[in-house]
Amino acid sequence: MAPGRALLPAALLALALSPGPAAALPCIADCPAGLFQYLKACSSTRDAECTCRKGYRCGGDGCSYCTRSCGVGQESTRNGCQTCRYGTFNDQPNGSCKNWTMCSGNQVLEPGTPAKDVVCKHTSVNSSLVTTLPTTSLEIPFSTTVPGHTLEQSVQEDDACSCHFPEEEQGEYQDPGKSTESRDLLAN
Repeated sequence: MAPGRALLPAALLALALSPGPAAALPCIADCPAGLFQYLKACSSTRDAECTCRKGYRCGGDGCSYCTRSCGVGQESTRNGCQTCRYGTFNDQPNGSCKNWTMCSGNQVLEPGTPAKDVVCKHTSVNSSLVTTLPTTSLEIPFSTTVPGHTLEQSVQEDDACSCHFPEEEQGEYQDPGKSTESRDLLAN
């Protein structure tokens, strides 16, 4: 049986006591007068299925009673609707009241109401947290010329600052085995 639909108890009893599987039953029960209305009319094989009238909703097992539909900020009780108590809210029609959200460190941006949850301030977990982003450095070689100097003069000036070892860079190659000076240096 689906929620919101009531198969009245008299029909259930008659179906349980019927001698055959497809016995025809007289219409035993109708929807009670008042807040109920027909979902399916009574027939020779089944009782009426009832639901609540507009503005009301089913309560109890199998829609055994109707209660007034409640709005936002309220919840349904057996006697009707009641406003959500302090510390709770309901933001849905016909819903139930739920506890307000607990903000960490009681950092409330907007207080809660019976119809709306509290809004918490969003603070960073660690205010001293520093974020470092990686950067990329791109080196681009370039040359400059000094006004009044040619490119060769600029290169020679740069070259004048370097140290030269004439024996290694500019001297003639001599086989160390043939030079007597080299042998004397190695012996000492």
